[in-house]
Order: sequence, then C-alpha cells, then structure tokens
Amino acid sequence: MAWSLLEVGSTNKTFREEGFEPCLHNMKSRMTRYYISQLYKYHLHILDRKHNSTVCEHVAVAISHYKPYATNAKSQLLHSKMATPQSSYMFPNLHQRVVDAIGDDIDSVWFNELNTAKNLKDDHKTNVMGSFKCNNKECRKSGWTSKVVAILIRSYLKNGYNALVFNQRCKSCMRLGTLTLDEQSYVERVSYRLKKWAGVEVKAPYYNQKEGPRHRSELCEGCKTGNCRH
Repeated sequence: MAWSLLEVGSTNKTFREEGFEPCLHNMKSRMTRYYISQLYKYHLHILDRKHNSTVCEHVAVAISHYKPYATNAKSQLLHSKMATPQSSYMFPNLHQRVVDAIGDDIDSVWFNELNTAKNLKDDHKTNVMGSFKCNNKECRKSGWTSKVVAILIRSYLKNGYNALVFNQRCKSCMRLGTLTLDEQSYVERVSYRLKKWAGVEVKAPYYNQKEGPRHRSELCEGCKTGNCRH
C-alpha cells in the first residue's frame, strides 16, 4: 500500500496544529518523518495530546524503532507480507482502506492494536484469502494458497475494532508459513462486519465455500484456538 504526498502533507499539518512541529524538525531523515507522521495519524488515540513532552517521547521511541526501515519504501510497515512467521497477525496498515470502504456510514472508527478482550463489545469469525510460503529450505513444498484463512473481527467501545488473522502450517513439514494477505478480501470482510454491527444495510461479500482446496484444521492456527468458522 502506498501513501500519497497529499496524505503525508495533511498529516504533517496535523502535527503543526497540535504543536508538535519541533518533533518533526528534529528528524534527520525525510523517510523517517514520513513513517512517524503515519504512525501519529493512525495511533493518535494512544498519545497524550495534552503534553507535548509525552508525545515527543513517543515519537523518539518510534524513530529509533522504525529508522532501520527508512531506506526501504516497500517495507513490511506498508504491506501485508509478514516476514516473521507467527501464529496470528494484525494489520493496522490497512485501517485507512477499511475506513474508506465504510465511508460515511460509521463515524470515528479507530483500530485497537491491543490483542485484548478489555472493552470488547462483539466478535465474529470469518475467512479471508491469502498465500503462504514455507521457509524451511529442507522442505519439498515451497508454498500454497488458501481461500479459508481464519480471521477474528472484534468491536470495542467507542467504535473501536481490530482483526486477528491466523497463520497456517505447511502440510509437509508442519512449520508455520509466511503469510501474504489478500488485502481486498480483508478490507471487504472487515468493513462489511463493522457495517452490520452498526445496523447498516449492506450486501454480503461473495463467498463460495466449495472453491479452493479442502481446509485442514490441523494446519490452521485459528482452528487450534477455536477462532475458525470451519
């Protein structure tokens, strides 16, 4: 996913309006400023807007964390390919696309990056699509695709939400795969569910359970945790 210069410029304007311009001026790398401006844009709810020093501390930590990625505009931060295999993932970088898909139907939707049941209102199990790569050099299987990638969508108080996407294991060596998410299916599923919870009339996304290979529960991390609809 690529951000436009207009989006970056408007986000920097938000910094100036909030009185955080010194934080931006102290950044040596333009690309680092780019990432931190995006960080601020989508994480504003976790920052203390009343104390500039607190915000500057958050930005300083963010710079030190994200600067190694600043030379690569196609880093993991802006894409849905996860380099380190783990049981499940969240994709806050797709939040704006979800907001765009919702349109004016729901106000002030925000993404909760905490994997928590605190302030949970509702949840829903469904599926998205994706592809997986096996990184085991000794394994004969290089990768696979799936139209049944488990996802748990959750809603929180004050229009918050998140979505947990579950990994799959290689059927040959049983190691966790590297997931590349089908972003469009994710955006469609999440935006649809948020609209349904809000009482908005909406047509369900197309889904054919018979398409694709058979879903194997022993390879699905969602099935193991009881978070898969199959």
